[in-house]
Amino acid sequence: MAGDPCDPLCPVAFKAEARKRLREVGGCNPGTTDDDLRRALLKFIADFANWDNAAQPTYLEVSRALVKAAHAPADGGPYEPPLVVDPFAGGGSIPLEALRLGCEVFASPICTWESRSAWIPPAPPTDLRSRWQPLSHWRHR
Repeated sequence: MAGDPCDPLCPVAFKAEARKRLREVGGCNPGTTDDDLRRALLKFIADFANWDNAAQPTYLEVSRALVKAAHAPADGGPYEPPLVVDPFAGGGSIPLEALRLGCEVFASPICTWESRSAWIPPAPPTDLRSRWQPLSHWRHR
């Protein structure tokens, strides 16, 4: 994963941007070691998942900057936002969150309600009395 500072393949530019941006968010101290930075990133994710912080401009700006830094081209070429593909989008929460973080999204509800109706078992008979049997019928003999 490009965003794990303890991974030897994690880009130095991402670590530098993360250390810089996490200072903007209260309580996320990126420290001096890669392990400190990992803890700060995990705390940021947990704090950002809190409903009260989800729409805070600071959290949105920092999260978008982290996504951009994690996906910046190593050769210095033009930035292309990451593509999130969700073929089973359903209610669309994953595509919505990806858009909030500055990603491009391709979402499709392949499994629509119309196609699910074929999987629903038939309804039980409306006259259940015809199928009722006393408890004594089920007792072991």
